[in-house]
Amino acid sequence: MQAFKTLTGVAAPLDIMNVDTDMIIPKQYLKTIKRTGLGTGLFSEMRYKEDGSDNPDFVLNKPAYRKAEILVAGDNFGCGSSREHAVWVMADWGYRAVLARSFAPIFRQNALSNGLVPIVISAEILSFFEENRNSILNVGIDLLSLSVTVFDSNSICLKTFSFKLDAFDVHCLRHGLDTLSFLRSHSMAIDAFVSKNRSQFHSLNVFNSGGHAP
Repeated sequence: MQAFKTLTGVAAPLDIMNVDTDMIIPKQYLKTIKRTGLGTGLFSEMRYKEDGSDNPDFVLNKPAYRKAEILVAGDNFGCGSSREHAVWVMADWGYRAVLARSFAPIFRQNALSNGLVPIVISAEILSFFEENRNSILNVGIDLLSLSVTVFDSNSICLKTFSFKLDAFDVHCLRHGLDTLSFLRSHSMAIDAFVSKNRSQFHSLNVFNSGGHAP
């Protein structure tokens, strides 16, 4: 998992509420368990026309947003099925963070486990992005200060706001650790704990010769 400390990049506005996981990656792309090579499926039903060519009216196909690393969306992002592919495809395409009014819980946890930062924004901040949807905005994200700074195309600061993430999630994101990697990083302490408790149980003679607790 790629570590995340700071990022400044173009924010692509996706003015859609209740973006579900089937919209993010339709079911026909779920035949693999690989986390790479999924990018063509991202928002495919909106990105492509019936003949397979790019839909020029879809916002993410516009030249300014093709290499965006940050997505701005509305309420309930990532709702629907629990498919982890929805996070994999976003990461594979190049997205590092999503700013939204709210996230579906399972999508949010999958995002944190794969290095995609889910940032909950207020209605006021979402309105700010909506009012500036016709402008190219650059967004700076700092996990140390838990802050977001929005710049215009001339690097003039337009807005700064803070967001919340659990200290554990921040630690894992900053060090590129998923849950399993975090546990492995503490393997020596875990082994010592197990060894200590095993010896304590033995010293207390937890099991008698008949195999039953006294």
